[in-house]
Parts: sequence; structure tokens; C-alpha cells
Amino acid sequence: MLRHIAAAFATAAFLVLYSPASHAWFFPEHAEITRIALTKYAPAPVAEAIQHAVDVASECVQDPYSKERRCIPYSSLPLCRSVALPFHAVPLAASPSEQRKTPRALTTPYATCISYGALPALAGDHATNIDELERLLRVEVPRAFLPELTVAGMVVGASVETWDDFRLSAPIEFTRIFEGSSPSSSGVVVTSTSLNRRKLIRDLDGRLLLVDHDYTSRAAGTKSHFQDAVTPIPELLRTLEVAGNTDNALNQMLAHHMRSIMLALKAREGETCRSPGKVKPCVTPEERRVFTSQALLEHAFALHFMEDAFAAGHIATEHGFSDSTDRLQRHDYLSRRGLAVRRAFATQACQSTPRAGELPYCWTAYGDGYLDGDTLPYVAEATARLQLQFALALKDKGWWKSKLRTGSCPFWSEAPDIMKMTQAEADLTDVPGSSCEMWRVARMLDPIPSWTYSNEGQVGTLPSRNNHHYRAAMVIAGAMEAMEHIKQTFVAAAPRQLDIAHSISCGGDAGAQRAAAELARSLLGDPISPCCERKSELEFCKGKEGIATSYAYSFYMEPSCRSEANRDSADPPQLRWVRYGDPAVSLWRPLLVVWPASQADIRTLDGRDSFGRGLAFQVGYGATMVSILGHENAGVFGLGVAAGLSYRADSLLPGRDNRAVLEVNVGLAPTLFVGMPYQADGSTRYATVAFTEVRSPIVPLATLLFGYLTRSADAVDPVKAPFGVGLFGVRAYGLVPSTASFGKGFDFLGWDMELAYVSLDRDQPNRTASVGVAMDPELRFRIGSSRAVDSIVSAGNAGMLQQPYVKSGKQLTLSLEFAGGFSWFL
Repeated sequence: MLRHIAAAFATAAFLVLYSPASHAWFFPEHAEITRIALTKYAPAPVAEAIQHAVDVASECVQDPYSKERRCIPYSSLPLCRSVALPFHAVPLAASPSEQRKTPRALTTPYATCISYGALPALAGDHATNIDELERLLRVEVPRAFLPELTVAGMVVGASVETWDDFRLSAPIEFTRIFEGSSPSSSGVVVTSTSLNRRKLIRDLDGRLLLVDHDYTSRAAGTKSHFQDAVTPIPELLRTLEVAGNTDNALNQMLAHHMRSIMLALKAREGETCRSPGKVKPCVTPEERRVFTSQALLEHAFALHFMEDAFAAGHIATEHGFSDSTDRLQRHDYLSRRGLAVRRAFATQACQSTPRAGELPYCWTAYGDGYLDGDTLPYVAEATARLQLQFALALKDKGWWKSKLRTGSCPFWSEAPDIMKMTQAEADLTDVPGSSCEMWRVARMLDPIPSWTYSNEGQVGTLPSRNNHHYRAAMVIAGAMEAMEHIKQTFVAAAPRQLDIAHSISCGGDAGAQRAAAELARSLLGDPISPCCERKSELEFCKGKEGIATSYAYSFYMEPSCRSEANRDSADPPQLRWVRYGDPAVSLWRPLLVVWPASQADIRTLDGRDSFGRGLAFQVGYGATMVSILGHENAGVFGLGVAAGLSYRADSLLPGRDNRAVLEVNVGLAPTLFVGMPYQADGSTRYATVAFTEVRSPIVPLATLLFGYLTRSADAVDPVKAPFGVGLFGVRAYGLVPSTASFGKGFDFLGWDMELAYVSLDRDQPNRTASVGVAMDPELRFRIGSSRAVDSIVSAGNAGMLQQPYVKSGKQLTLSLEFAGGFSWFL
């Protein structure tokens, strides 16, 4: 028990001293990006396919060996029924069931189900692999004196309450981007209002650390949430293949995505495993459900790292920073100030006019807590691409062909087979509208969008009038062919089984690195160069690993495949082709072409936010009024200055811009003693009073201790309040020799305790800690004991009193103090 209490005290202190978590988006932003991508950017069939996966993962698969008939792992996941559920609508309860509810003040916000959007927010920041994520969702953890709850339910519950506070207090320009009805290529960019976003983030960080004790420590020592912007993308992909290097956001996204595809295809194997003539092992319905659940959780990790990659603090924070605090300081600065970024594969200038339906090639990105209408379309579209490919793996070609025949695509709806559409047929109609699902699918699977062309004059074929249907059909067919190739080669063929049992981790697990390397060597191929050459019209293209590409067509259709010698030729060679059907081109490259990159060399960038954590020198000022009880008119008024040392946690504690964890001060106060009795020459005396004090936020630390033991996010509320009641400091006073109009030597006057305070600080939305910062001004209430009356009467009237003076001894004092100051970190 003592060991647990000691650990709790250490964690409570750590909450004050910790470095903030390295999330790219804070939890509600992750959840809403995922939801908006699925409902407003991805084609409609994607949501239907993923909804089915969520339904399967929610079903219980009973353990046949358990007497209690428990559900096996990766089944009966507590997921919300609708994948389109907004984050603020996630239902909350005090505990999982009405029978186990406890008083609200003693528990924590608890989500009775986990929304699809919340899964990527949990992945990465609260779990390092799908095994840990599954435990967070299903396994209840102990809470002192209170019922056990799941970590996922507590984390989501705390985040929903914080998000509700944000939605109620934020101006409309902040919230409208989460409630708009359609995608937009531009939005309202607002970075400065009365809303203090930094305090919002710190508030949620504090709550999440209380309910998830490993929240900040998971990412210690890893750079996997950050882009490696210094290393070229081809070299990063080679390190993934050779060594399974996943210590960057790009490789994390690809590794998790490839494994989610493999698991989803494995779940589909059961569709035909009992067909006549099949000799391969059958995948049972129960196994299919488990594979589907694992694929869904792996998909959540891929979404997390794709979304991370679009946050400014994760694009341009150097991998060369060896210290995690340095990385986080740069991360916070860029997230708040913004960063000029572009498409990493873009060959066009930022001033170039994008093609119809495309976003501008360059934009300003922000980061966690600062998501805006300019950044959202880019990250949501990229997220939707991942969701689309995951849905392609979940459902077979026949299902997709039936879905893509509907919508406002009149010509395609009537076509007998989109895989066999001729160029002549495709030339008959104009470019379809955005409501055409086939067209939206093709755009998101396009491996060579217009911004990748090196010759701006050749930007051409998607969209264009004469061949958009033909090429769109080729793009979609290529992706489906790539999925089928993976399924037949690596999933269904028993002799060539890939080891997908070991999950990919965002930590430094050697087994996970081996698994990532094996996946990459088998599936990654060459997504950088989409073109190939053929010796004859009858020969298929071959990919890096010898993948036969059955859906490929003339280089005349693809300006990006022109060789430099023939780029301007009116009659280019006809034997250079795009490798449609190769997973590297039809699946992985469409994700790489939207990858963001800094417009400037990140090694030339400067600026970082200080977390204001460490030893500081401080100077204080104050004014005090004291009432000495027992003497009707006796009182003290003083103006003081003080200096001392403190260990500070500026801009870290929820609700406070700065606060000292421990401080020791000494000071002087010119003081008037008024209403003193028995004074022969008046009742007022002057003296300089010296004092020394020790202060610490004992009550907030004790509150956080309680929150740690009970995993209660509500324990943050008293800490962030602009007032406090309890013991916050102790001070001792004495008369300074030779400064008084009475007496000649040092005389101890008494002591008091600070028992309450009210902060007078006003929110400063863009304020961050720095080497020198003003401390929050406060009104403080103090109670103490003093013998000031005895000292003054005895020293100032020796031999002059008309009657004997009876010493009153120590008397109770009530003080009201106004205090403020400045601090400088050493």
C-alpha cells in the first residue's frame, strides 16, 4: 500500500512537472478529423463497408473453453453503433451500468461506447499496438474506493467533456469547420481570439494523465509521431524494407496500413474457403470476426499517423533533436504559429492554379488545438484515402461494382462493365460532378494526380473531357487488381503465408520491427516511380518484385511517364506505361502523393515555446492589511518586496499560465502599525519588517493524488479553478534592527499561514512561457499569530506608561494580501 501511495505522490508531482504529450492533434480533433473524412470526403460506400467492420467487431465470439462463456479477445469491442456519430454525441455515464453508478463528484466522465472516430485518437497516444489498444477497450482497471472501469471509456469520457466546454465557449468561426455540410478547399483561419487554446490542451492533458497513467511515458524516446523531414522519402522507404525502421510518421502509417489490408483480406478468405475443390485451410466465421477486429484496430493506427503528418509541429520538428523536450518545444511553437507547407510530390509552383476538384498545392498548416478551416480539407482528404483503401480490402470486387453503378453517373451506370470500357465510349460525356461516387473513388486512388507532373503544360488527363471515364476506370480497376494480387499471393496461398501475427508497434519493439520489414519487403515495391517499359504490346508491365500489371495503358495517356528526351514530343513513344495493378502504384503511391512537406528547409527554421519548467529566480511585490484580533483598532499596513528561488511549471498546470511547485522567498516590508495602545506620542508606529516564507500548492497536489488513486479526471477541476482553499504557504516575521521608531534590536513578531487565494490573472490566448514571465497576481488570505502589540508597547514606552502594562501574548491575526511578481529561469 505504501508503495502505491508513494507512486501516486510521484505521479501527482509529475503532472505538474511533466513535458506535455507529443500529440499532433488533441484527442477531440483526431476524432472529428476521422469522422469528417469518412462522412464528407470519402465516397459513400466507404462508410457502409467500415460500418460493417464495426458491427462485426462489436459482436461477442464466445470462448468455448471458458465455463463463464466469456467473449474471446478482439470481440465484443464496446464500439458505438454508428460510424458517423459526432464526438460530442458520444454517450456518457458515471459508470458502465445504472447499478454501479456512484456520486458524480467521486467518479469520472465515462463513455458507454467508443466512437469510430475515437479509435485513431486512442491509437498511438494511448496504445502502442493493437494488443494494447484492445486491452484499453475491454479490460477494466482498478480504481481505489471506486468501481473498475476501462481506460478507453475514461479517456473518451474526459475528452468529450472537454470538447463540450470548447464548443460552448468557442466563437462560431472555430466550431463551424466541424459542423459544415460539405468539403471545402478553403476555410476560416482564426488564430487569435479570447479563447485560450493552450489552457484547453493543458486541461485535457491533465485529465488524461490521471485516468491513463502511461499517457506521456509511451512516447518517451520515440520519434514515431514526427516526420523525418530531412531524409528523402525514397530513403525512408528503404529503411522500412531493410531494417523495419518505423521511427517516423510515414513508415508508421504505411506499416500499419499494409497490415490492416492483410488482416482485412484474411477476414475475406472465409468467403470461399468452403468452396468445392479448395484444399487450403478454412478460416472459420469466428476467426473471420477476429481478423476483422484486428484489421479495424490496425486501421486506427494508420489513420492516427496519417493525421499526425499534417500537423505543423510534426512536419517540421527536426528528428535531429535528441532531447524530447527540445522536440516538444518546437512542436508547440509550430502548431501555434503555423507553417507554410506543400504537397511533397508536387512539381508545380505554389502559385499554379489547381485543376477542377483539387485543393491548392500549398497551404498553411497548424497543429494540436489549432485545427482550422485551411488545414482540415487536406488532412481529411488524406485520411479518406486510407479509409477508402481499407474499405476496398473489406469488400470484394463484386460488392464494389454494385455500389459504383449508383449515383449521378449516368453513363457509367449504364455501362455493362466498367473494367471493359473503351476509349470511344469514354469520350462521349463530360466530367461528372462530385456526387458521382465512381469519380470520387478514382480521384482518391489516382497515383499520378496533376501536381506530380513535371511539365505544367502536360497536366492533363484526370480530369479532362476526352478520357476521364476511361482513365478513372483504369485507376479503380488497378486498385482492385492490386488488392486481388495481395490476397492471392500473400493471404490465400498457404505456402506463401506472411507472418502477420506480430502487430506493428510505435515503440522500439524488435519483433514489431521485423514484422514491419517483412511486410515492406513483400508488399511495398516501388511507389516512387509509377512507370515501366514494355518490349511489346503483348507483354505485361512488371513491378519491382515482378508483380504482373494486367491493367496498364499507353504512356500517351500519362504525361508523367514521358522521358525527358520525349517530354515535348507530339508523338511520344508508346511503350512506357503506368503500372496499374501493382500495389506499389495503385495503393501506396496514392497515399504518398498527398503527403505534406515544409516549403522551407526545416534546418533553417527557428523558434520554440518554452514549457517554463525548472529552477527560477523570482522577484515579488505586495501590499498587506492585517487585523490584530483582541485590540479593537490595532492593525498593520505594509508594502513589501521579496526575492527568492522557485521550481516552476509555467504553462503546464491546467488552468494556470504559471505556478511554482516550491518556492522559498525572503523580503522586506516598510510597515505602519496603527491603533497601538498605551502610546504616549500617538498610536502609529513605523518599522521595517523582514519575512521569510515557503510556498507550495499542497492542496492541488493532494487533489491530483486523489485523482491518480481513483483515476478521476474530475480532480483537475479544483486545480484549474482561479481560487483555492487550504494550506499554500507559511511565513515568519521579524523587526529589522535600527529601522523602527522604537526598539533597537531584532525582534520576532510572529508567523502566519496562507489558507486561501483568488487569482486575478486574465486569459492571454497567445501567451507561452519564456525565460522571464509575470507571475499571476493573487489576493491571499492569511491567518496567523503575532506578538506585535507586546513588542511595540514594551519597546516604545519603557518607563513612560501611566499604569502597568499586562502583556497580551500571542494574538490571532487576519491578513489580506495582494501579491504578484516576475520570474526568470536560471
